[in-house]
Amino acid sequence: LDLTSPAQPTVVAHVPVGGGTEGNAHTVFFDPASGLLIRNDETLDPGGDESTSPGWGRQTLYDATDLADVIRVATFDPAGGDGTTGEIPRSGFFSAHEVEVVDGIEYVTWYSNGLRVVDLSDPSQPTELGSFVPPATADPQGHWVAPAGNRSFPLVWGVEVVGGLVYLSDMHSGLWIVRYVPPAPEPTVPVEADEADGLQAR
Repeated sequence: LDLTSPAQPTVVAHVPVGGGTEGNAHTVFFDPASGLLIRNDETLDPGGDESTSPGWGRQTLYDATDLADVIRVATFDPAGGDGTTGEIPRSGFFSAHEVEVVDGIEYVTWYSNGLRVVDLSDPSQPTELGSFVPPATADPQGHWVAPAGNRSFPLVWGVEVVGGLVYLSDMHSGLWIVRYVPPAPEPTVPVEADEADGLQAR
């Protein structure tokens, strides 16, 4: 939208969601400098009455350098989330949600798939660098129940990156603060258990 005149917003580009999805284009990130556009689709009931998608909501990356011709360049989804593996996990909610991008590194929350850290230096080939999934915990309010019927699972909602720290909100277990630590070419000290997958829990 062109908001030059806030009282009269004007559509300058439209990216259709397309078939095979529930249609919940939930979160968008746009970097005007590079033209990178990220769309997170949220699906909470894959294959349900309101969904035509065989799997959970995933992420789509676009080249929006020319807003008159927005081009899809890639999709990203942690293993098992998009229905292509033949098995759709139902012990939680495995959909894309919120996203932050800092210096070409994406930090995206994925509900029960926790936090995923993704290298976007080449947007056509997003590469996962690390992940952090909080321990399974039941909703203290008793609201969330997984499609499989279990009540204990991670449910990572929001993400904010400040000063090298990544703040995560899990609706079941609360606030988590982690740091992405790039792998060293030749480690000289043993890696501690809480530094697995390149992330340190606080």
